[in-house]
Amino acid sequence: MQIRFPVEMVPFDKWVAFKGNFPKNAGQHRMVIMHKVDDRVSYFYVTSYETSEERRKIDLNNRNDAGSVAELERTDWDTLTKNSCIQCNRLHIHEIALQDIITGYENGEIEYIGVVPEIVKNKIISATCASMSFTDTEKAIYTIS
Repeated sequence: MQIRFPVEMVPFDKWVAFKGNFPKNAGQHRMVIMHKVDDRVSYFYVTSYETSEERRKIDLNNRNDAGSVAELERTDWDTLTKNSCIQCNRLHIHEIALQDIITGYENGEIEYIGVVPEIVKNKIISATCASMSFTDTEKAIYTIS
């Protein structure tokens, strides 16, 4: 059974994860907040795959920035039920209004998962730093705690 905290108790900060329709109309994904400025947050989302064909599509999509894919094992994060990865590059960093997350949480459309496990955080940091699509300044923004 999932515990629902009052919205005032939910942290909407860097390295916190939620499950919802991220990016919009793309279906249910886990998202990890990477940066928050005023009323907007930037995030990466977790991509799950079941077949080697689905994985090849991810690799093909990132062929010019292969180091930017953080491979996640199911044992890395107890919320993962399938093979997963996070594509940590400019093409896959998304932005959303903080109020949209808050409203979605209040409506039950978005679920608070918790703080990202250290092993997942380290994989995201490594993949973001390996990405050729971000400037050094962007890498610092997205990786420094």
